[in-house]
Amino acid sequence: TTFSAQQKVAIDSLKVKGASEIYADDYGNFYIYENRDFSLTKYSSNGFQLAKLMLTLPFKVQSVQNPLYIPAFSENAQEMRFFDQNLNEIEKVDFRQKFGYIKAAYTEDQRQTWLLDESMKRLILYDFRDDRVRSSISVSFNLDEVKDLLIYRDSAYVLYPNKLLIFD
Repeated sequence: TTFSAQQKVAIDSLKVKGASEIYADDYGNFYIYENRDFSLTKYSSNGFQLAKLMLTLPFKVQSVQNPLYIPAFSENAQEMRFFDQNLNEIEKVDFRQKFGYIKAAYTEDQRQTWLLDESMKRLILYDFRDDRVRSSISVSFNLDEVKDLLIYRDSAYVLYPNKLLIFD
């Protein structure tokens, strides 16, 4: 007999076969992002499809912890979009006019986003509600191969293909 605190979810293997990312929220729902067609699909804990979002460009979903406010960043579009529990777009923040080339972004809350500006070699805390830069820090590490960015407890975590750098 096997015991587990996690509930088993029966899902068609074809649904996860093309997945490039799989996420789970605090309510037992899970989300599958497929890079080949830029789609994000939300499933219930029973495996039923609840919503599907088709994007025209690749986006990096940051987190689904708060399913009412799901942030996603597109390096190609140079914008952050926010989606609700039904995967409807509720907000869009365009970085093209205000900054150089943004390599990665991390939304800390519903007001601020950390931006890794490749052209200026800066880590920027941007308050998109007030359209104001709150902080700007020069960085000396290579930004070419950055895969992802995470800010947690005043530390920046920069993910590369083969390493993780941590900055205080």
